[in-house]
Amino acid sequence: MVSNSNDNYVLVLEDRTEVKNEKEVGKLSVISSVDDKGNLKSTEAIAANQAAFLKFNNKDGLLKNFMTNFLKQFNNPTHFGLYKVLSNNVEQDVDNLRTMLQSREKSESKQQLAEMGVPFEDYLPRQKNATAIDSEKVDWKMLDDLGLSRERLEQSRELEKMLNWQKSNLITITVPIGDTIIHTEARLAFRTDDNGNIGLAIHPLRKEP
Repeated sequence: MVSNSNDNYVLVLEDRTEVKNEKEVGKLSVISSVDDKGNLKSTEAIAANQAAFLKFNNKDGLLKNFMTNFLKQFNNPTHFGLYKVLSNNVEQDVDNLRTMLQSREKSESKQQLAEMGVPFEDYLPRQKNATAIDSEKVDWKMLDDLGLSRERLEQSRELEKMLNWQKSNLITITVPIGDTIIHTEARLAFRTDDNGNIGLAIHPLRKEP
């Protein structure tokens, strides 16, 4: 974890494109370079690769330039996470990060991950009242099928989160199963498929047995 504004740090990328559930930790690696087209290179988080790590400092402004290029390539940043760890303690800090990610739903882990994480929304291009996802490209019937409406999401302010690649808070949805309608709670998020179409990811509330 970065503890001092003068400390050099590196960025650990969590790639969640192949995880099978929310609790699974994505592949962790350290950023080594990114070009002006957003093409990214990363390397294994071991001390032997220290010379290859791309190092940052809170005072040098390099992070802003990096994020500008990074987000050119990653049009669906919800599949990824970026976390700051000290450059001189990478292996230990990445082990600690992995442990926190394994329990990311716990309040203590959430707080620590928020402190270490790089919030993508701070670096996305913005216009007044603009969102990262064009609402005109959303198939609103996806929400109708769950007993939701655009108006309801707007009134609850959940829609703005979702249009900025964030998950909503828990929302009550209806799921038709045969002749039965099930009411449950879930967090919703927009996702893109390989063709760039906007889809809906549903993360149901898991109740402990």
